[in-house]
Amino acid sequence: MDYQAQDYQPYLQVDSDYYELDTTEKSDQEFTCSPPADWQNFYQGDWHCCLSPRPLAQQGWKIHLSVALRQEQGMLDLVSHYCFAHLSSFKVTRSRRAWLLKNAKYADRAASGKFITIYPEDEGEFVQTVIDLAALLKDFAPGPYILSDRRWQASPVYYRYGAFKEIVKEISGQKCYCLQAPDGSWQEDQRCPYYYQPDFVQEPAELVRDNFQVKGAEISKLTAYQIKEALHLSNGGGVYLAQKNGKNYVIKEGRPAAGLDGHGQDAFSRIQKEAGWLKKLANVPEVVDGKEDFQAWIHAYLVEDYVSGQTLGDYVAENYPFYPEKRAAYVAKSLQIAEKLCQAVAHVHAQGVAIGDLQADNVMITEDGEVKLIDFEAAAELAQPYDPGIMTAGFSDLALENYEQTDLYALYQSIRSIFLPISNRARASWPMQDLNLRQYFSKEVGDYLENLRQKLLPKCPLLGKENDYGQKEVWTGLNELRGNISRGIKADWQSPNLIKGDLPLLEDLDQRLTVDNGALGYGLLLARWGELAEKKKFLAWLKKQGAEKITAAGLFTGKAGLGGIVYELGDKAWGRQLIWSAQGNSADLSLRSGLAGIALAKIALAKEEGLAKIAELIKIGREIAAGYQKMQTAGLLTGQLGAILALWKLGKFLEEDSFKKEAKNGLDAWLEKDLVQVDQHVFLAEDGRRMPYLANGTAGLALVLAAIAQDEPKEDRYQKIIIQAAETLDSFCSYMGGLFTGYAGLMLLDLALGRKKALGEKIRLLNNYLLPKEEGTLVAASCGYRCSMDLAAGASGVLLLLEGIARNDASLWLPLVQTKNWRLF
Repeated sequence: MDYQAQDYQPYLQVDSDYYELDTTEKSDQEFTCSPPADWQNFYQGDWHCCLSPRPLAQQGWKIHLSVALRQEQGMLDLVSHYCFAHLSSFKVTRSRRAWLLKNAKYADRAASGKFITIYPEDEGEFVQTVIDLAALLKDFAPGPYILSDRRWQASPVYYRYGAFKEIVKEISGQKCYCLQAPDGSWQEDQRCPYYYQPDFVQEPAELVRDNFQVKGAEISKLTAYQIKEALHLSNGGGVYLAQKNGKNYVIKEGRPAAGLDGHGQDAFSRIQKEAGWLKKLANVPEVVDGKEDFQAWIHAYLVEDYVSGQTLGDYVAENYPFYPEKRAAYVAKSLQIAEKLCQAVAHVHAQGVAIGDLQADNVMITEDGEVKLIDFEAAAELAQPYDPGIMTAGFSDLALENYEQTDLYALYQSIRSIFLPISNRARASWPMQDLNLRQYFSKEVGDYLENLRQKLLPKCPLLGKENDYGQKEVWTGLNELRGNISRGIKADWQSPNLIKGDLPLLEDLDQRLTVDNGALGYGLLLARWGELAEKKKFLAWLKKQGAEKITAAGLFTGKAGLGGIVYELGDKAWGRQLIWSAQGNSADLSLRSGLAGIALAKIALAKEEGLAKIAELIKIGREIAAGYQKMQTAGLLTGQLGAILALWKLGKFLEEDSFKKEAKNGLDAWLEKDLVQVDQHVFLAEDGRRMPYLANGTAGLALVLAAIAQDEPKEDRYQKIIIQAAETLDSFCSYMGGLFTGYAGLMLLDLALGRKKALGEKIRLLNNYLLPKEEGTLVAASCGYRCSMDLAAGASGVLLLLEGIARNDASLWLPLVQTKNWRLF
């Protein structure tokens, strides 16, 4: 799952370096109901499920109920009593926190507003339940409008036809949730932010006949504009490019009861408040001009002048000199932009107003190089205590005292991001980052940032250096870095998670015993570097957690990886049993969780012990050869490249030329079709983005090419691309720092190729993503808002990389049995 910035918000606590929920929060409220004894009663994610003794249908008309904030328990009391009496199965959002998140600004638009879901037995019961509940709930205030459903009259009752049970099928080569048509065929259960009805059903005639559109405010002011396109869509509403009388405008939309911020304020209210702030700032030249605001139907709208140009974030993305060329021109222009941004903030503050959520995507750079501020939905008075309903992590901090400090802190972070556009913005990292910036750009950039910090410091004390541990004039060397990061990893042996991880570990219990996101990444580190006592302790912890019952088979997700780890921890019998019992299938051919990774685990064990189940390996190779071209992605860990690597290694191990030939043919076809070249650099393109990373980018591709070249030294067909890839990965920075999708992963190719000078440079630059602390050095997690100890994004992965550099082994990060007889890279 790709997590967005807003997903991290509940896990950002002031007093923690790691992602953690606030277990002391008093504002959360579990909603309660007590089903009869013969009902099934259980929790599933954010839902409390109550299933009646009647069998649940596979699909049908489902009813959704929306509710206003702070009326949830009252509605649940009435509806649960009705459902218990009528034996209607249902599920309800389990808590106030979950309800707020479900209706937040960047929540899923198709899921927003669904407080209770009811599953009627048949169409007749569906119609009657809709009518009954509308009458029962007539006194409740309107909740968020459910975009995916049809609303019943002016009630909080909505409905659509959909699946009651999650049935996954493959349609047009992609797995999706499905509905079954009367003829037995399968169709996708489309879950859209608009009403969709399958072509094989008809809405009941009684509902069609008696339904009516909710009346709202006059819409003529809105229809006076011609909407050209949606610039941005969120659960709070859209931002649209519009025209009137030949002139371009931007129209912002606010939905009532939806797009909730941390205080429960909806987008409708924020649009109205933003309109008021723009009127107060009408004479500030750097603030976008507001033209009018009004209500149309049930939504609020704000019309602003259209600003032609690009956001500050887009300016950096398009112009940043990741390579030495064009640095001087970028510095000159960027320093001008920085000064204009400082001036703009000063002019707004002169009116007694704070912007509230200043960050790179809320700043426009016009075509003539001027700065315009475009977002004031979080604005406040300067002296107002800082208690944000909306904030952008990394550009703000809950330790700030008032909104003036918030703007100054965000101003400094925004300007830092022009010169170092990475996820880690932690204050503890600034000294080492500044050292790197001075060397890469110039003394001028370093001096500018330090002078700006000193200038803002009297009004914003949080801009002071966090501690003295990182303030050095030289970079930390390899051995010292290894020791410092090792001291920073603190395992909690009483916790089922063992380590502090990233969001996958916090939100999915199945990730606890995985190598990439869970405790097994730390176990792999101990296997490579730990003391005997620690290894024994980890093995005992694994058995206490029920690892012997693990069913997943993958290299990073199950038996194949767990087997490699416990084998090296000392329990060779258990490790051997796990690896040989790992059985995948053709539905998943990936290196991370499927047949490719399982194959490599079995090859490594066979190379170490001199025994192999040849027939089984041949069968795996044939399955990979038959299916890898159907894989939807290209990357090393989850796409075609991982399958091609495994196919090549199977061919080499089994002396099966057909596997090797197919691997080369597949690789050549992929290079011909999908390799992206920009100047002298090469990229793997995923979803239209040029990615440099190990998991899904250039680094992963280059390792596959290097593995083939290592096995066949006379094969030079890939040498040019390998060299180009190495130069591509010689970037000053990447957005994140971790092993799978960050800067650490870019270093593996240098290690595989023996590029010692490049490794030395990158070890120095790796400090950009590290947080020196008294208790040890921490590693910024995937989005940089907090730290992690896991393998994919955190300290375990970085430490395994550094250990690999010390041992001259580019394969240590893989949970394969280590053997002198075979090396993957």
